[in-house]
Amino acid sequence: MSNGRQELYDLAENVDTEKVEQESLSKQDISEAIDGYFEKQKKSQEESELAEKQRKIEEQQQREQHELSEISQVVKKSLQEQISKDKDFAALVEKSDLPSGLIDYIAEIGEPEEAHLIIKELANNEEYKQKLKNTQTEMGVKKLLKKVRAAVLVGGGPRGMPEMIKKDIPQYNYNNSSSDYDKNYYSDLGMRHGI
Repeated sequence: MSNGRQELYDLAENVDTEKVEQESLSKQDISEAIDGYFEKQKKSQEESELAEKQRKIEEQQQREQHELSEISQVVKKSLQEQISKDKDFAALVEKSDLPSGLIDYIAEIGEPEEAHLIIKELANNEEYKQKLKNTQTEMGVKKLLKKVRAAVLVGGGPRGMPEMIKKDIPQYNYNNSSSDYDKNYYSDLGMRHGI
């Protein structure tokens, strides 16, 4: 009987140790499951935030593209009106080999009223045409068109500024006033202080 009793005690001890191991394992499993759940929640939140940012970026790009296409239409309309009015400009446009995407670039950097002037300057100037052919990037084309636009607006170009703009205009300097007040003031000041 002692053997049977001993066996029962041994079974009871084994069951108690298995319960303790199962309890500790289950606590660890639960903590791991909770950590995994929060990790998944965090990951899904990051993915949703990333998707939202991507959606906003795409919406912004679509708005910008739509706005650019509207402005391009206005520039095209302005150029068509100029072509119908000015036969020389129409002939210039027909014989020039300017790229087709130029209108979109002009729409980005300038006003519709300036488009025909920019195209005239580009078509008539060999230096600008060569630079346009050599330019490989969008940014380079935009920089060149900004330079051409600036030259058109000041009436210059690579030939330089017109003489009328170069004219020497004296800058206003109150020390160089035409009245003799300044001279009198300094001489009076010098006399008072013995200089």
